[in-house]
Amino acid sequence: MSTSATKTQVEPGTYAIDPIHSTVGFEVEHLGISRFRGRFRDFSGSLRFDESGELAGVEGEIDVASVDVREETLAQHLRSEEFFWTERYPKARFSATRIERTGEGRWRVEGDFELRGATHPVALDVELRGATVDMQGKPRVSLAAQGALDRKQWGLSWDATLENGTKVLGDEVTLVLEVEAQKQ
Repeated sequence: MSTSATKTQVEPGTYAIDPIHSTVGFEVEHLGISRFRGRFRDFSGSLRFDESGELAGVEGEIDVASVDVREETLAQHLRSEEFFWTERYPKARFSATRIERTGEGRWRVEGDFELRGATHPVALDVELRGATVDMQGKPRVSLAAQGALDRKQWGLSWDATLENGTKVLGDEVTLVLEVEAQKQ
């Protein structure tokens, strides 16, 4: 049995996100000159594919305190009330409300994103990277997704401006996901 992802037809059913082989991250402009990247270490979720192999459902949950930016002082600041306020709002959640096929193995997934006690719509552009059968004989899929949001809608309003007028952080945050999931 081959484990290479040459098969593009997805077997119908519900797939659980494999957190070991997946990444949930974000990017935001820093000092007007670069993209700062971070990720979350702890998350879960599921994907559902219908009988024709089309993406039909997406659910996800993030333990926001698991934010990882490779520097603990900055991570603590992100966990504070000025940003994620993880003590009061420990989870972020996404639930798809509409999925539209935009091409072969491509979808626009719209859904409700809850963070810091606020829920607003977010749209993700999703691409099927591949489908295969793993070493245990279970079907697996890989998806890449990306979408943007205005952080201030969720109360992430901390800001600072340098003497030259440059904002420290941009308002637009890009969500970047690389997800591998196993059929249940």
